[in-house]
Amino acid sequence: MKTHRKSPLIKLFEFHFAFPAFVFSVLVLCPALFSSAQANPSIKDFKGFQLSFFNELSGDRYLRLDYDEVLTEKPKIGFLKFGLPFLKVRDLSIFLDSRHIDSGGVAELFEKVSKSKGIRYAVAEPMSLSIASETGLIRIKGEKGKFAQDGSISIWGEVVLEQIVLEQKQNKNYRSLDNLTISIDPLSNRLSIECPSEIPTITIPFVPNSRKNP
Repeated sequence: MKTHRKSPLIKLFEFHFAFPAFVFSVLVLCPALFSSAQANPSIKDFKGFQLSFFNELSGDRYLRLDYDEVLTEKPKIGFLKFGLPFLKVRDLSIFLDSRHIDSGGVAELFEKVSKSKGIRYAVAEPMSLSIASETGLIRIKGEKGKFAQDGSISIWGEVVLEQIVLEQKQNKNYRSLDNLTISIDPLSNRLSIECPSEIPTITIPFVPNSRKNP
C-alpha cells in the first residue's frame, strides 16, 4: 500500500492546466519549496508519490504520474565509482488520456520536464506507460526508461507492448520488443510510438485544442 506525503501545493495547482510544467518542476525538481517540518527536503523523501493533472475546461484527468521512490547513484565499473551521480526512479508509471487533452499541452509539459537538470540524468527502473484513446488502450512496460532532451520518451530492455482495441473480437495484441520511442507532434496533433523497423509506427490522435484561450 502506497504512502503519500502531501503538500498544500498539490491541491492548489493540480486542477489548473496553465501550470502543469511549473507544478511538475516544483513537486519533483524543487522539493525545497514544500511547506514541511523538515528544511529543504529531498525528492528521495517522497515515497509512493502520485500527481495528477486535470483538463481546465472539462475537469477530466488527462495525466497521472506516480513512482515508488527516488535514489541517487553513481555509475561504476566493477568496484570503481565515478563522480557524476544520477537519479534512479523506481517503478515510474505514467497514464495519459488523449481524449481529454491536445498534443500541444502534453508536448510542452514533456519538453520542459526533459530539459530540467534533475530529469536529464534520471533513469526509471522499471517504467510503464498507459495511453487511453477513443479506439482503446495501449500499455507499455520496459526494464528502463527516460525522458530525452527533445521531449520524447525512450523505453528499453524487454519491452512489452499491449494493444487493447475496442469493438474487436480479438481485441488484445502483445508484442515483445528491445526498445521503442514515444514522441508527440503538435502539428499533426498526434502521439507516435516508434518501434523497431519491422513494426509499423503506431499513431494516436489527441482531441482538438482543449485549453482556455489566454
